Amino acid sequence: MLSERERRELERIERELGFDDPRFAASFRPGFGARLRRQIVRPRSVMIFGALVMVVGAVLGLDDTFLQGLLIASAGGTWWWWITQEPPTDRAPGSRRPGTQHRRS
Repeated sequence: MLSERERRELERIERELGFDDPRFAASFRPGFGARLRRQIVRPRSVMIFGALVMVVGAVLGLDDTFLQGLLIASAGGTWWWWITQEPPTDRAPGSRRPGTQHRRS
């Protein structure tokens, strides 16, 4: 059980975390993980299909088919990497959060 003061302090910390890292804050919203898992299913499927084509090409001794499978699997891996990258931030390093003012002494 948190006191009112502790609850306000926790809310302040959560707000600051939301300003510092929007993706981190968004990860606590409902449905965030499910959306990311759905996005990863497609590239994973492409990678599996590419690996299957590679195996068929290796078993049958078809070099071109093996290389096509390698290309498809690489494309799926690149797609997966691209989806899981963090979005670029618009703020420059060391800049203040929005809504904060510079204090002069």
